[in-house]
Amino acid sequence: MLYERTVFELQNGMFSEPYYLRIHNRKHTGERPLICEICDKSFADPRSLKAHNMMHSGEKQYKCHIC
Repeated sequence: MLYERTVFELQNGMFSEPYYLRIHNRKHTGERPLICEICDKSFADPRSLKAHNMMHSGEKQYKCHIC
């Protein structure tokens, strides 16, 4: 069965979901609505905020397989 996908277009960028287009547009508008609750630093992308929060918690997801 074929599924038709709606593609949202923005100059050189193409996105399969409107959510990703909104996140991308924040690069152009400077919007940074996601705020760290500890230090008030702001972010445009939820993944960046999550990585930043790991810095505060000291959590480390990756371990060297040699050490």
